[in-house]
Amino acid sequence: MTKYFYIVILLNVFCQNAKAQTLDRNRLGLNCRFGLSESRDASTSSTLQTNNPLYLSAAEGLIYLIKMKPIQRNEVALLPYLRTELNLSGRSGLFNINNMLTRLSTTNIDLVVLAPISFKINESTFPYLGLGGNYSYNLNAWSPDGPSSIMPRSKAGLVADMGVSFFGERIMSFLGFRLMGEFGPYAFSEWGFYYSLAIKPKKKI
Repeated sequence: MTKYFYIVILLNVFCQNAKAQTLDRNRLGLNCRFGLSESRDASTSSTLQTNNPLYLSAAEGLIYLIKMKPIQRNEVALLPYLRTELNLSGRSGLFNINNMLTRLSTTNIDLVVLAPISFKINESTFPYLGLGGNYSYNLNAWSPDGPSSIMPRSKAGLVADMGVSFFGERIMSFLGFRLMGEFGPYAFSEWGFYYSLAIKPKKKI
């Protein structure tokens, strides 16, 4: 519950003196994220009779910002750009497999599409909120006993972001916080902080 409390506080700060943001050109860049992951297996929690243990998670990859025509209302820009990511990620969680609690670790390729709402504090600082989806393709999974084939090949989930973008003539950077939850069997929850850097090319891409 503590992380949700911080989200409410930051949301209140971000919405002060908000004005609209627009993006003049598509931008390509790099993305890295560090956080914690856990299983969303209800039977694991009931077996432990407590919260699932958290494990370190990480991701790195590419981001591509697609210029959109924002919907502006009350100096707030809805969908000033579409944020897409292609990341290589690692997650772990404790799952109930054949009535035994087993830690599963995975390596995945994640495709994230995020639609933000951005605000403006000054000419270069834009807080934002975002909601989107995550499609994860599992490259491999393993347990303490070795490789595991029990993990589904692909899963979908929801993503919620909040953070601040720093807008420059050529470089746009992001510092944010992300929540992600997958659906289906052997699904993960993940939350953590990320940093992204996107550069406007000299020619349109």
